[in-house]
Amino acid sequence: DLERPADRDELRELLRDVDVFIEEEGQDRLGRWGLDQASLEQTNPAIITCSISPFGEDGPLRDHPGSELVFQAMSDFLSHLGEPGEEPVRMGPDMATAGTSLYACQAILGALYHQWRTGVGQRIAINELGALLHQRAVQWTSLVDPDEWNGYLFGYLKPPDHPYKTKDQPIMVNAISRAEDMPLLMEELGMESHLGNPLFQHPPEYLVGWGSNGAVDTGEIPMLAKPIWEEAFSRFTAEQIADVFIKYGGNGVLANDYRQLYDHPQVQTLGLFGEMDDPTLGTVRYQRMPWTLDGVPVPSARPFRDATATRAR
Repeated sequence: DLERPADRDELRELLRDVDVFIEEEGQDRLGRWGLDQASLEQTNPAIITCSISPFGEDGPLRDHPGSELVFQAMSDFLSHLGEPGEEPVRMGPDMATAGTSLYACQAILGALYHQWRTGVGQRIAINELGALLHQRAVQWTSLVDPDEWNGYLFGYLKPPDHPYKTKDQPIMVNAISRAEDMPLLMEELGMESHLGNPLFQHPPEYLVGWGSNGAVDTGEIPMLAKPIWEEAFSRFTAEQIADVFIKYGGNGVLANDYRQLYDHPQVQTLGLFGEMDDPTLGTVRYQRMPWTLDGVPVPSARPFRDATATRAR
């Protein structure tokens, strides 16, 4: 508790010998207690401080609190999700916190290399909004004068992407390895009547992929062909479909829904999910961190905090 002088003294003592100090209090606040980078360098010249903030240390939003939903909305993450005319949909994972931690790790590694070469520390400043804006740059670049207005960025204009339906369980398949084998595969699936269909004159990688739109959406062809594939797949089990695609150099993977994933014996053994009671939502299943520490019990979940309660920095 940094509000307590004794705790601040203890932290200051710990920081005399560390390589890296990661903080989200802000340098101005830490400076009042002698814990900012300039103060720490007096006793530990090699220390590296990584400062994480919602919106950065300058600008009109520098003192505002932030939340995952706000960061995703401001950085255009919502524009390619959901369906036209309906409410926006956020990315399920916490993209801002995950992305910020990734870039913080990379920056810290660079600072450690500098420290190793020079014996001098550095201060790193990173913010969550900036992390998401950086991630979106490649998408924005691809939207500038493209050869054609198609591809996975326009998936929101199409029906939701689901695995292929079969006789028993959904399956994801990818293209076979040789285009000349496509008629043989189609005949084995009882699709002779479609051999002359213009859709099936395209190379396999443009015709079938992971889900209806392929690993990277190549246009309208996979979506138009999907009902034809599914009509043929309906006569076979998912295992049989997988065997046929593997035979011709492709692949097939059974697609679990969330309940099947959660209830899989291996996932249960790993203890990746827990449950907690929420006053509004009732019993909520949440995902635990994927690591364990020797001798440290798995902590119970804390109640959800409303984003508006986030303390301003």
